[in-house]
Amino acid sequence: MAKKNDIIESPTASLEALVARAGHSGKGLPPVEKWHPDYCGELDIVIKRDGTWFYMGTPIGRAPLVRLFSTVLRKDEDGFTYLVTPVEK
Repeated sequence: MAKKNDIIESPTASLEALVARAGHSGKGLPPVEKWHPDYCGELDIVIKRDGTWFYMGTPIGRAPLVRLFSTVLRKDEDGFTYLVTPVEK
């Protein structure tokens, strides 16, 4: 049985854990305004006017994942909106 501090082997399992925590944390939004990571490149994500999120032209059908992404959006002084984490922008 995995212990609390064990590394999760599967990237999918890791993503699932993040999604689960985002939906149940009750702590409010992450402090993206305090995060200043290096820019790591383009990501083909589009948000349509109706709120539908697309990745590489395909709708993202997993609502918990869209909710997670929506909590780490930040509009910077350059006028662009970024998905930001403590380590990547």
